[in-house]
Amino acid sequence: MRSIAIVVAILGLSGVGSASSVWAADEPGSWEVAGKSDAPVTVVEYACARCPFCAKITPAMHEAVTTGALVGKAKLVFKPFPLRNHPGAKEAALAFAAAAELGKMWPYVLLTFTRYDSFSVERLSSWAVDVGLDRVAFERLMADKTIQDRLVASKKEGLAAGVDGTPSFFINGQKYTGKNTVAELSAAIEAAYLQGSGTR
Repeated sequence: MRSIAIVVAILGLSGVGSASSVWAADEPGSWEVAGKSDAPVTVVEYACARCPFCAKITPAMHEAVTTGALVGKAKLVFKPFPLRNHPGAKEAALAFAAAAELGKMWPYVLLTFTRYDSFSVERLSSWAVDVGLDRVAFERLMADKTIQDRLVASKKEGLAAGVDGTPSFFINGQKYTGKNTVAELSAAIEAAYLQGSGTR
Protein backbone atom coordinates (compact mmCIF):
# COMPACT_ATOMS: atom_id res chain seq x y z
CA MET A 1 0.00 0.00 0.00
CA ARG A 2 3.09 2.26 -0.03
CA SER A 3 2.29 3.41 -3.58
CA ILE A 4 -1.16 4.54 -2.49
CA ALA A 5 0.37 6.51 0.36
CA ILE A 6 2.69 8.23 -2.11
CA VAL A 7 -0.08 9.29 -4.48
CA VAL A 8 -2.24 10.40 -1.56
CA ALA A 9 0.54 12.78 -0.59
CA ILE A 10 0.80 14.03 -4.18
CA LEU A 11 -2.94 14.66 -4.40
CA GLY A 12 -2.63 17.07 -1.51
CA LEU A 13 -0.54 19.36 -3.71
CA SER A 14 -1.22 23.05 -3.68
CA GLY A 15 0.71 24.04 -6.80
CA VAL A 16 -0.53 23.53 -10.31
CA GLY A 17 2.58 22.29 -12.10
CA SER A 18 2.29 21.43 -15.77
CA ALA A 19 -0.74 19.79 -17.33
CA SER A 20 -1.05 18.46 -20.86
CA SER A 21 -4.67 19.55 -21.18
CA VAL A 22 -7.49 21.09 -19.20
CA TRP A 23 -10.42 18.71 -19.27
CA ALA A 24 -12.66 21.35 -17.75
CA ALA A 25 -12.63 23.23 -21.05
CA ASP A 26 -15.19 21.17 -22.94
CA GLU A 27 -14.09 17.54 -23.22
CA PRO A 28 -15.21 14.53 -21.20
CA GLY A 29 -11.68 13.11 -21.13
CA SER A 30 -11.55 9.52 -19.96
CA TRP A 31 -14.19 9.74 -17.23
CA GLU A 32 -17.62 8.22 -17.61
CA VAL A 33 -20.31 10.49 -19.01
CA ALA A 34 -23.84 10.56 -17.60
CA GLY A 35 -26.61 11.43 -20.03
CA LYS A 36 -26.82 11.14 -23.79
CA SER A 37 -23.41 11.32 -25.44
CA ASP A 38 -24.73 13.58 -28.20
CA ALA A 39 -26.27 16.11 -25.82
CA PRO A 40 -25.03 19.55 -26.96
CA VAL A 41 -24.15 20.94 -23.53
CA THR A 42 -21.21 19.45 -21.65
CA VAL A 43 -21.24 19.99 -17.89
CA VAL A 44 -18.03 19.11 -16.05
CA GLU A 45 -18.17 18.77 -12.28
CA TYR A 46 -15.13 18.70 -10.04
CA ALA A 47 -16.16 17.16 -6.76
CA CYS A 48 -14.78 15.80 -3.50
CA ALA A 49 -16.16 12.57 -2.07
CA ARG A 50 -16.24 14.08 1.40
CA CYS A 51 -17.87 17.37 0.43
CA PRO A 52 -21.41 17.51 1.86
CA PHE A 53 -22.53 19.90 -0.88
CA CYS A 54 -21.28 17.50 -3.58
CA ALA A 55 -23.14 14.68 -1.87
CA LYS A 56 -26.40 16.56 -2.39
CA ILE A 57 -26.05 18.15 -5.81
CA THR A 58 -24.21 15.39 -7.71
CA PRO A 59 -27.00 12.77 -7.49
CA ALA A 60 -29.58 15.44 -8.35
CA MET A 61 -27.71 16.58 -11.44
CA HIS A 62 -27.11 12.97 -12.49
CA GLU A 63 -30.85 12.41 -12.30
CA ALA A 64 -31.53 15.60 -14.27
CA VAL A 65 -29.37 14.56 -17.24
CA THR A 66 -30.40 10.89 -17.25
CA THR A 67 -34.11 10.92 -16.48
CA GLY A 68 -35.08 14.53 -15.78
CA ALA A 69 -35.51 17.88 -17.47
CA LEU A 70 -32.01 17.96 -18.97
CA VAL A 71 -32.19 14.66 -20.85
CA GLY A 72 -30.84 15.17 -24.37
CA LYS A 73 -29.79 18.71 -23.53
CA ALA A 74 -26.76 18.13 -21.33
CA LYS A 75 -24.29 15.43 -20.38
CA LEU A 76 -22.46 15.37 -17.05
CA VAL A 77 -18.80 14.52 -16.57
CA PHE A 78 -17.70 13.87 -12.99
CA LYS A 79 -14.04 14.40 -12.11
CA PRO A 80 -12.62 13.74 -8.64
CA PHE A 81 -11.05 16.72 -6.91
CA PRO A 82 -10.12 15.56 -3.39
CA LEU A 83 -9.77 18.37 -0.88
CA ARG A 84 -6.72 18.06 1.32
CA ASN A 85 -8.60 19.03 4.49
CA HIS A 86 -11.22 16.26 4.08
CA PRO A 87 -10.07 12.98 5.67
CA GLY A 88 -10.58 10.03 3.36
CA ALA A 89 -11.16 12.19 0.27
CA LYS A 90 -7.97 11.11 -1.48
CA GLU A 91 -8.58 7.43 -0.94
CA ALA A 92 -12.17 7.82 -2.15
CA ALA A 93 -10.94 9.62 -5.27
CA LEU A 94 -8.71 6.65 -6.04
CA ALA A 95 -11.73 4.41 -5.54
CA PHE A 96 -13.74 6.52 -8.00
CA ALA A 97 -10.98 6.18 -10.59
CA ALA A 98 -10.73 2.42 -10.04
CA ALA A 99 -14.49 2.06 -10.45
CA ALA A 100 -14.34 4.13 -13.63
CA GLU A 101 -11.71 1.82 -15.06
CA LEU A 102 -14.03 -1.10 -14.35
CA GLY A 103 -17.02 0.62 -15.96
CA LYS A 104 -18.95 1.34 -12.78
CA MET A 105 -17.94 4.86 -11.82
CA TRP A 106 -21.41 6.40 -11.69
CA PRO A 107 -22.99 3.57 -9.65
CA TYR A 108 -20.05 3.77 -7.26
CA VAL A 109 -20.10 7.56 -6.98
CA LEU A 110 -23.84 7.63 -6.35
CA LEU A 111 -23.61 4.88 -3.72
CA THR A 112 -20.76 6.67 -1.97
CA PHE A 113 -22.76 9.89 -1.75
CA THR A 114 -25.89 8.01 -0.65
CA ARG A 115 -23.84 6.53 2.19
CA TYR A 116 -22.09 9.81 2.95
CA ASP A 117 -22.75 9.65 6.69
CA SER A 118 -21.42 6.10 7.04
CA PHE A 119 -18.23 6.67 5.03
CA SER A 120 -14.94 5.13 6.03
CA VAL A 121 -11.85 4.26 3.99
CA GLU A 122 -12.17 0.67 5.19
CA ARG A 123 -15.58 0.38 3.49
CA LEU A 124 -14.45 1.44 0.02
CA SER A 125 -13.79 -2.12 -1.15
CA SER A 126 -17.02 -3.56 0.21
CA TRP A 127 -18.96 -0.77 -1.49
CA ALA A 128 -17.28 -1.77 -4.76
CA VAL A 129 -18.69 -5.27 -4.26
CA ASP A 130 -22.11 -3.73 -3.59
CA VAL A 131 -22.17 -2.20 -7.10
CA GLY A 132 -21.08 -5.45 -8.70
CA LEU A 133 -17.30 -5.05 -8.88
CA ASP A 134 -14.70 -7.67 -8.09
CA ARG A 135 -12.95 -6.77 -4.84
CA VAL A 136 -9.55 -8.07 -5.89
CA ALA A 137 -9.60 -6.26 -9.24
CA PHE A 138 -10.82 -3.08 -7.55
CA GLU A 139 -8.12 -3.09 -4.89
CA ARG A 140 -5.46 -3.89 -7.49
CA LEU A 141 -6.51 -0.88 -9.52
CA MET A 142 -6.49 1.40 -6.49
CA ALA A 143 -2.79 0.59 -6.15
CA ASP A 144 -2.08 0.82 -9.88
CA LYS A 145 0.22 3.65 -10.98
CA THR A 146 -1.88 4.40 -14.06
CA ILE A 147 -4.93 5.04 -11.87
CA GLN A 148 -2.88 7.13 -9.47
CA ASP A 149 -1.46 9.20 -12.33
CA ARG A 150 -4.99 9.74 -13.60
CA LEU A 151 -6.00 11.20 -10.26
CA VAL A 152 -2.97 13.45 -10.07
CA ALA A 153 -3.77 14.72 -13.58
CA SER A 154 -7.40 15.36 -12.61
CA LYS A 155 -6.32 17.41 -9.61
CA LYS A 156 -3.74 19.38 -11.58
CA GLU A 157 -6.13 20.08 -14.40
CA GLY A 158 -8.79 21.26 -12.01
CA LEU A 159 -6.34 23.63 -10.39
CA ALA A 160 -5.22 24.88 -13.81
CA ALA A 161 -8.85 25.54 -14.74
CA GLY A 162 -9.36 27.64 -11.62
CA VAL A 163 -11.07 25.14 -9.33
CA ASP A 164 -10.64 26.33 -5.76
CA GLY A 165 -13.44 24.47 -4.01
CA THR A 166 -16.12 21.88 -4.54
CA PRO A 167 -18.42 21.41 -6.21
CA SER A 168 -17.13 23.39 -9.19
CA PHE A 169 -19.01 23.24 -12.49
CA PHE A 170 -18.07 24.19 -16.04
CA ILE A 171 -20.77 24.60 -18.68
CA ASN A 172 -19.38 24.23 -22.20
CA GLY A 173 -15.99 25.31 -20.92
CA GLN A 174 -17.20 28.32 -18.95
CA LYS A 175 -16.87 28.27 -15.17
CA TYR A 176 -20.28 28.44 -13.51
CA THR A 177 -20.25 31.17 -10.85
CA GLY A 178 -23.84 31.06 -9.64
CA LYS A 179 -25.25 29.37 -6.58
CA ASN A 180 -24.74 25.63 -6.31
CA THR A 181 -28.40 24.79 -6.21
CA VAL A 182 -30.10 22.39 -8.59
CA ALA A 183 -32.55 25.06 -9.72
CA GLU A 184 -29.98 27.75 -10.54
CA LEU A 185 -27.46 25.37 -12.08
CA SER A 186 -30.17 23.77 -14.22
CA ALA A 187 -31.31 27.20 -15.36
CA ALA A 188 -27.79 28.07 -16.44
CA ILE A 189 -27.54 24.79 -18.35
CA GLU A 190 -30.91 25.43 -20.01
CA ALA A 191 -29.68 28.88 -21.05
CA ALA A 192 -26.56 27.34 -22.62
CA TYR A 193 -28.73 24.82 -24.45
CA LEU A 194 -31.06 27.50 -25.81
CA GLN A 195 -28.14 29.67 -26.85
CA GLY A 196 -26.57 26.76 -28.72
CA SER A 197 -29.82 25.88 -30.47
CA GLY A 198 -30.40 29.46 -31.53
CA THR A 199 -33.59 29.73 -29.45
CA ARG A 200 -34.30 32.88 -27.49
